[in-house]
Amino acid sequence: FSSNKPKIEIYVGDDIYNAIISDGSIKVLKGGIEEKDIILYTNKAEAVKMMNDKNYVSLSFSEGRSSIELIADKLELYSKGYLDIYNELGGK
Repeated sequence: FSSNKPKIEIYVGDDIYNAIISDGSIKVLKGGIEEKDIILYTNKAEAVKMMNDKNYVSLSFSEGRSSIELIADKLELYSKGYLDIYNELGGK
C-alpha cells in the first residue's frame, strides 16, 4: 500500500472539516485540506445521527441524505487502503 495518508474533506452544512487517516486512527480538524482524495457532503442533523449510530452512516449515503465525491482515482484509493470505504458509501 501507499505511504501517503488518506485525506478526506468533509462538508457539514456550511462548515468544512478534514480527516487524515494514519496508523488506523482518524484525525479530524476544522478547515479544508490540500490533495484530498474524497469529499463527503452532509448536513448537521445527518452528522449527529452518524456520530450516534455508526450503522446509520451507510444508510445516510444510500438514501441520498449524504453524498460522496471522488477526487483521486480508484487506484489511488486502493493504494491508500480505503477503496472499500468509498464503495460502501455508494461510490461508483
